[in-house]
Amino acid sequence: MAKKITYERLAKKLEELPELKNMSEEDKKLYCQTGQALLVDELELLIRERQWALGVIMAASMLEFVGKIRLIWEYKGSVSQSKIIDDTFSTTIRLLSRAKIINRFEHDKLKGIKKIRNGLAHDLIFQGSTFHDKEPNPDLENIIKDAITLIKCLLGVNSLVMS
Repeated sequence: MAKKITYERLAKKLEELPELKNMSEEDKKLYCQTGQALLVDELELLIRERQWALGVIMAASMLEFVGKIRLIWEYKGSVSQSKIIDDTFSTTIRLLSRAKIINRFEHDKLKGIKKIRNGLAHDLIFQGSTFHDKEPNPDLENIIKDAITLIKCLLGVNSLVMS
């Protein structure tokens, strides 16, 4: 019989995980499921709080991070982890596509999210815009929802090839 999942048990389990290179398939699955749930919950909260611009900016950062994690797993030591970590978001997207981790449609979605993130960040920094949107913004909300789908794709346990 499976034990009840609690925050305390999950936190303890995550603390006990070995280094990524030494993780069992079960540990990697737990890591992916936990990360996916935390990232998705955060983005859904930003949608509920009507913070679409911040949501897009956060989603892009999350996608860049998750993409780099997938590349580190994909290349399993054949490419330096520090090289992957230092790559730009554009390079990360290109490498994800080259490694066939994402398809052309997902590649284009990631590029679009990156472009919109850059525009929003520019507006916020140089024009003094605020993160809290007053009017509903279905376009930005849909971008956040696309990002949620991409996070699930990148961290989806079924899509990971972990040998």
